[in-house]
Amino acid sequence: MVITDTAMDLYSSDGQDRIVEDGKILNDEMPDILGQMALTQAGTGVDMI
Repeated sequence: MVITDTAMDLYSSDGQDRIVEDGKILNDEMPDILGQMALTQAGTGVDMI
C-alpha cells in the first residue's frame, strides 16, 4: 500500500506550510494547488492520499 499527502512543506522559519510571495501569504491559491497535487498523486496509482 502506498500512502501520500499533499502538505506544502516549505520549512518556513515558523514551521507553517504555505506559499509566500512578496511577504504575503497566498491562502486563496492553496486549495487549487493542493487539489492539483492530489490529482497528480491519484494519477500515479497511489492507494490513499
